[in-house]
Amino acid sequence: MSRAEGRSRGRWTVGFDARPRFRGGCGFGRSAGYARSVGEQTGKSTRVHDVYARVRQDLLAAHYRPGQWLRLAPFQQEFQVSLSVVREAFSRLAAEGLLESVALRGFRVRELSGDDLQDLTDARIHIEVLVLRESLASGGTQWEADLLAAHHVLERTPIRAPSGRGVNREFIPVHAAFHHALLAGCRNARLLMIARELRDNAELYRMWSPVVDQSGRDIAWEHRELTRLALERDVEACADLLARHIDHTRQALLGGRATAGDGEVSAERS
Repeated sequence: MSRAEGRSRGRWTVGFDARPRFRGGCGFGRSAGYARSVGEQTGKSTRVHDVYARVRQDLLAAHYRPGQWLRLAPFQQEFQVSLSVVREAFSRLAAEGLLESVALRGFRVRELSGDDLQDLTDARIHIEVLVLRESLASGGTQWEADLLAAHHVLERTPIRAPSGRGVNREFIPVHAAFHHALLAGCRNARLLMIARELRDNAELYRMWSPVVDQSGRDIAWEHRELTRLALERDVEACADLLARHIDHTRQALLGGRATAGDGEVSAERS
């Protein structure tokens, strides 16, 4: 067929025969086997997410000790899924820094150390302050409303557990939701994801460090002031306060009772 003949058939057939060809008599649809494959993959993805979300929640609630090995088989039995599903879920948690993958051994809860806490805090300050600046520059009316709502819930959720010992478990997701709302005006999804992962890593330290004396610190005021400065779009003052807010926690955890004599953050509850 000449090029001219090809042009005469329309713009989709310049110099070649562009008539659709179908394999194996499938017509315009996909094969039944392909449909089953897609369905199976979708089902597996859902199961992976379910295991990932549940174990992630338990990690952040300190249900597992730092350094504790997590065997796949018990989770397979608990969730009634395959070993590959559990392994994939754990791999996602390892990518976020909540678990550690050790060659030929498996997975364990991330170990805690003073040096790592220093590095983590520095990274959080750099990333979260950057994201905060973007959030204040781009956040609209809905962002303001969401921030006010998140702060309202935060102010009405006690920090301490009803027993007076340790952190109130209900405070953990509420506190995380407030900080997420503060940064949510940022339109860079990658930066938001990094900021969230760093905050979750820091949560392990808060949950597994003995309760430290922060009587000289008004955390509720810090959250209230962060909200006010953010809504007023006072970028420099808000960024400075957020950096100090993050660093105060590091200082508290590294001070006195929050560290063991060998330099490792203690995993024992007080």
